[in-house]
Amino acid sequence: MDVLPPLVTGVLLFVVWGTTAVRLIWTRHGAVNSRQNAFLVLASITMLLSRSWVHQPLDTAFGLGMSRHLGNAVIMLAFASLFSLVVAWVLGPERWPGVHVASMLGAAVLGLALLALGAPASSAGERIETFGGWQYPAYFGIYAIPSLTFAGAIVGISVSGLRRTTDRPDRRVFGALLALACVAAIDTTSMVAAAVMSALGVTNGFTEFRVAVNGIPTMFLLIAMCIFAVRPAVREALIGFGLDADSRMRRRLTPLWQTLSAAVPEVVLELRPADRSALPPAMALHRMCVEIRDAMLVLAEYPQFGRFPPAGEDRDLSIAIGLHLSCLARAGGEEPDGGRDSVVPTVTGHDHIMSTSVDLRSEARELSRLAHVWERAGRMARNWVDYRESVLA
Repeated sequence: MDVLPPLVTGVLLFVVWGTTAVRLIWTRHGAVNSRQNAFLVLASITMLLSRSWVHQPLDTAFGLGMSRHLGNAVIMLAFASLFSLVVAWVLGPERWPGVHVASMLGAAVLGLALLALGAPASSAGERIETFGGWQYPAYFGIYAIPSLTFAGAIVGISVSGLRRTTDRPDRRVFGALLALACVAAIDTTSMVAAAVMSALGVTNGFTEFRVAVNGIPTMFLLIAMCIFAVRPAVREALIGFGLDADSRMRRRLTPLWQTLSAAVPEVVLELRPADRSALPPAMALHRMCVEIRDAMLVLAEYPQFGRFPPAGEDRDLSIAIGLHLSCLARAGGEEPDGGRDSVVPTVTGHDHIMSTSVDLRSEARELSRLAHVWERAGRMARNWVDYRESVLA
């Protein structure tokens, strides 16, 4: 991270820390989420160790580069956590229940070896790349083990997933994972190759470039994985704050639902308050749409519904006015057409309110058109009733 401007490192820190905070708050349950969160916490520590106000005191106290050695050890733990995450995601957490502990312990042992190999260079006040000796290639060889293990596992899983699935979103996920794994493998392999070349006394543009950028590709890989991980957390956060599409649609339909459910309370599907609040937004929206549509079917049997036959551009407004008139009639104790002496109920109003939707989203959009004119239709219905009563009086 040494060659990156402070503004860039600040933005990267914000991305990693923000992703970690959002996931720790909103996605904490399940083996996959817990392992993903463990990876993000470790990635956040790695980014923290790259900041000058953190690594300078550490380097002053323990020797030049010790903060970097510690950061590399934490990166190895992050790769181990990511490896166990992939295993849990693909095979299920029950398949290899001890893989997380085993991989983390293995990475911890390798991390201690990394600190031991970097200690002589830190004590001498030099970077591991310029210190030379056998410690340099051994250092990066050990560092490469978790990275290459992770990359190899992801490549195998991604290629297998791309072969067996035809679902486009899944193929995009496997393709992104495959690209990340290939970049990680190329970066790690080139880093180890440069270390071996330097140990053999070979110095050229390639080795100098690797020394200058060591650690930077890994950091950007961590950023890419954080961005990949933040989407479900953001979705959960939006749901928690009621800002997701289903919750917004429910708020839009609430005035319509309140009027209709008050007029026809028997259509409301009773649930305990705790169960109702625990419903996912999509399920809650589905229940609301069902209750609205059931109430409309009941109210369409009242003769008042046909006072303003739905037609043309004002179809939704006409239906809304008819529903309001039926609500007022029902509240006044009037009976629907089906309650009269006729053997067959009059159900012609049903033709205008039957749903033409094929899924929840289209049904909600169809009802939202009624909700859009609901308040204006209520005023018009009450004015019409007041006018009718004044004429009859």
